[in-house]
Amino acid sequence: MPLKADVCNSYCKPLRKCSWTVFSIDRQSFDRDKAAAVAQQCHSVVQSIERTVLTRQSFVSLLQSPDLSRVYKEVWESPHLVWSELNAVTMGKIIFYEDRNFQGRHYECSSDCPEMQNYFSRCNSIRVESGCWVAYEKPNYGGYQYMLHKGEYPDYQRWAGFNDCIRSCRMVPPYNGNYRMKIFERSDFGGQNMELMEDCPNLHERFHTRDISSVNVMEGYWMLHEHPNYRGRQYFLRPGEYRRHSEWGSTSPTIGSLRRVTELN
Repeated sequence: MPLKADVCNSYCKPLRKCSWTVFSIDRQSFDRDKAAAVAQQCHSVVQSIERTVLTRQSFVSLLQSPDLSRVYKEVWESPHLVWSELNAVTMGKIIFYEDRNFQGRHYECSSDCPEMQNYFSRCNSIRVESGCWVAYEKPNYGGYQYMLHKGEYPDYQRWAGFNDCIRSCRMVPPYNGNYRMKIFERSDFGGQNMELMEDCPNLHERFHTRDISSVNVMEGYWMLHEHPNYRGRQYFLRPGEYRRHSEWGSTSPTIGSLRRVTELN
């Protein structure tokens, strides 16, 4: 049974970060035995948004740490834990190859990696064995972005690559929920706006403008595309607020189409 807020009583309090609900133990009333009892309620990873993603084993392991500050830092204060824990248990796997047709030096990855240039000098083919991934042209998730589903990509044109440079990657968490986002013509959620729950192959026909300067993603994971019919540069959006187009990695507000990121499980 998933870990719930009502089980935590007075020593646990929900801490909301974007669309994930993480559970934070109050420092002043921290009780190792009570916290371990709460952990017994979490038998498996909950693979849906707005719920805890800690396994019982990993939670108990952290509680047994001799340094309680490590528990606070790695569990209750780090928003990155949600990604790393979920990625580990869903066993995502992607392999990058220097040459076409899966030849040459290669690098295997099973979690988010902000810097990969030490493992290979170029990338001309990719094999996604499990999971859904976003590959980035530059370190720290910058530059061109490419959505990669399970399958084989024998050359970089197969993932609509602009070049053979991949320097970082990120796994997309499994998701079975609804999809909802609101787009705005101007920065800071100004100007005309429209809410979407489905794919849109030609945004100009529906929104009557090519400029999208801010976005509020309420539910699900989305890809924005520079041109209609899902062509051009891609921009991956997680749940959260994007007050200007630079926050999703774009140098221009021009967006021609958008779609939901599905097939995540």
